[in-house]
Amino acid sequence: MINLKNYVTVLKRYEDELRIQKLGACWLFSQSQMKDHGCKRKWSYSHVIGIDEDSTSGALLYGVGWHVIMEHALLRIMNNDKCITEEEGLEYCETVARDYLNSEYDNLPMEEIYKQEWIEETIERYKRGIIGWVKHWDRVHKEYQVVAVEKTLVAPIIDPNTKDIYKPRSKFVLEKDYLYPCGINDKGDIIDLEMPYYKIGRADAIVVKRGTKSLFILDHKTTSQPKTYSKKLTFDMQLASYCALLNYEMIEGELKHLKDHIISGVIWDLCHSKIPSRPSLLKSGKLSQAKNKTMPSWIFEEAIQHYELDREEYIDHLNDLKVTDHNYFQLLEVSVSYKDMHRAYLEDYATAKSMHETRINLYHCSDIEFNYKAPRYPICEQYQHCKFSKYCLPNIDISKIDETRIKKDKKIHWRVLTDKSECIILDKEGKQISLPF
Repeated sequence: MINLKNYVTVLKRYEDELRIQKLGACWLFSQSQMKDHGCKRKWSYSHVIGIDEDSTSGALLYGVGWHVIMEHALLRIMNNDKCITEEEGLEYCETVARDYLNSEYDNLPMEEIYKQEWIEETIERYKRGIIGWVKHWDRVHKEYQVVAVEKTLVAPIIDPNTKDIYKPRSKFVLEKDYLYPCGINDKGDIIDLEMPYYKIGRADAIVVKRGTKSLFILDHKTTSQPKTYSKKLTFDMQLASYCALLNYEMIEGELKHLKDHIISGVIWDLCHSKIPSRPSLLKSGKLSQAKNKTMPSWIFEEAIQHYELDREEYIDHLNDLKVTDHNYFQLLEVSVSYKDMHRAYLEDYATAKSMHETRINLYHCSDIEFNYKAPRYPICEQYQHCKFSKYCLPNIDISKIDETRIKKDKKIHWRVLTDKSECIILDKEGKQISLPF
């Protein structure tokens, strides 16, 4: 007889998360999984067959690196309740961001001879951005207090009919110290168990508006057009879902110390990803002050210092540039109501139920059946650009995919908890552990 209390859940990108270790064995799904399941074919390739086709791009790597810098910066702000200095920001660019980019060296989407050059150029982009971000956050911090950073939020999926946690029976492959989700036509020691479903997400930060009890989830966004971002904004149900997770954590979970607060919505911290570099001197030995030569004031200020020019000659132009500095870093606030959150709980249940049904349908599946048991979304939004296009577009049989022995990845599995000390309990105040730096 299998006792699920003796297992711990291992989820990709959350491997060392203490919050998960305390849940025991459970199904966990994230917002990205929920989005993928809109196309059951895509979700099945990734989460049932387990094809590992993680794609990287320069823009993606830049964005993740910026998140790493933000994580350390906001932790320092949270712990000291004051904004970081420009020097500290530059230090994060040179240390933690460089460490991250070096760790992704083999995944950089370019030829070997260009990789180190790209890393150095990217770090310089971070440095140009962090100076403006510090100026931006020096004002933001006066209005908002950071109360959590990179906070994992979890909530059980509740069946609206029974009011109990949703835990259907599923099939698993049993190995010595592990349980794996049963894939398509898997063989071996197959067992049948009930396992509960949970929704998981990670908030970049949680902030409270000073002088109030209003909580906001803060999300970092890198974009080449912060000024027009709101006009092109597509509605993302992640907003209400993350707020719903936060609501559960405040009532029943690990953020009960915030239960007297009110969840007001989400704030996007929009950060320009293509801040221009230092301008060159004109033939006259001076910097251009043309009105159409817009750039961040701090970049122009740095150029004055670099070229050892007389700052007094450029005071008026600097003041003009400062007027448009807000175009490079902005806060976009979106309200979320409790009705929105309640709806998100129900939609999360619908997703969990649909994922379970998809898995059940695929336990025994022929090549032909795969086409209707894991159908494509009616309108493909990533045609020829989806990471699974090379299997989906030519409609390669699932049996042929398996035979090629492509790289497989168990995005979720469960291992025996041999050392009880692995389930570390945070202190009574739920104090967050700072990152080493």
